[in-house]
Amino acid sequence: MSAIAAKAAIAAASRRAAPRMAAVSVRDFGMVARDGNPEPIPPGHTLESVQPPACLAAPSPREPDPDAYVRNPVTSAHAVDTLVNPPRLSARDSAALGPSGAVVHGRYGELGHDVARGVPLEYLALLRPAAEGAAAVRLTMQKAQEAGIASGTLLVVAVVD
Repeated sequence: MSAIAAKAAIAAASRRAAPRMAAVSVRDFGMVARDGNPEPIPPGHTLESVQPPACLAAPSPREPDPDAYVRNPVTSAHAVDTLVNPPRLSARDSAALGPSGAVVHGRYGELGHDVARGVPLEYLALLRPAAEGAAAVRLTMQKAQEAGIASGTLLVVAVVD
């Protein structure tokens, strides 16, 4: 047996014979447990008696920036008709606030307050394209169910010339 092989055999045997030792350490991160409360709670103390600092009690009023752009509220919105050449604003696919404060749509007339409440005016101009898209999805789903396709993914691609 060569000297290198003998040293390797001795090293392997010593590794097998060495007992395994577990190292256990406890870290307290500088915290020491103390018995008792060093600062007793005064009598009559409640959580409401502690007030926040004055800087946190109320936010300081901010003065408006004189250079800031102030937008006027939206009073009308129009969709762009791209089927005509040149493209122009569509009078039929538009929404505007009427004199009584009700929303008037160019195609569907006056919309009820309960219908238009909570919907931005810019979205109401897109009612017809949205209805056409929903109808196309419904028709596609019906044809898929007739063909026996129970589930799947519908990929919608917009082709713009």
